[in-house]
Amino acid sequence: MPPPPPSAADADAAALRERLNPTDAGDLGAARALGARLRRELDGWQLPLLAVETTYSLLRGTATPAAWSAALAALHPPGHQGAWAALADRDDLAGLPTTLRAWGRERMAVGATVELAAAVPGGADCVALLLAPDAGAYAQLCRLLSWRHEDPAGWLAWAHGATPAVDPAGVVVLLDDEAWALRLAGAGVAVHWRWDLRPRLVPPAVLARGVTAVAAPLLTHLDHRGQDRHHQLLEHVVHPVSPGTPGVEGVLRPPRE
Repeated sequence: MPPPPPSAADADAAALRERLNPTDAGDLGAARALGARLRRELDGWQLPLLAVETTYSLLRGTATPAAWSAALAALHPPGHQGAWAALADRDDLAGLPTTLRAWGRERMAVGATVELAAAVPGGADCVALLLAPDAGAYAQLCRLLSWRHEDPAGWLAWAHGATPAVDPAGVVVLLDDEAWALRLAGAGVAVHWRWDLRPRLVPPAVLARGVTAVAAPLLTHLDHRGQDRHHQLLEHVVHPVSPGTPGVEGVLRPPRE
């Protein structure tokens, strides 16, 4: 008896295999594996992840948690599952209770931003986004921030090669500094290269350590110029501001009336 004719799905799969050379197919499999690993490490958070600084980031954030709640709610369709954004106030979790009340626990990811001193002579300081995907990571994040406030000299010495008083393992770290990425990856920390609004090249040495890139723009302001609330998501999500603006990496434009 002759074999049954191939189904349409089988034919499509065969045609795709013919168009992919073995190297491409391997790259595709590696990309899928990286995606699965990212989702696992970030506890299923939706990517790209928005990170916001509220008025609890003194001299930086200009919108209250309630204002962010209204703007972020307008960006997501009814019934959206998962976090709207990550709370990323600078050096502190003081805004966490207010943000929880304004957003709801299921709509927020917990995190903070910290400044890390240059890890190499002549280098620039960098901002790291620290995320806590579970209760254990949250406890570790609290310890890190407490150490940051209580021992600024020890925090600075960490950048110069000293052993940290608090092990950052357990916290997910997103940054875009090669020296810090390599150092944290070598210490077994879950570290990812953070992109803002547009992808940028990842240093080859960082890629070689298995560090993957995550789109997580850090937003500090709301732009209230728009008026039409009926435009779709792509009309008013995230857009860049002028390069070099102090303390500002992105702006969230709310829907227009």
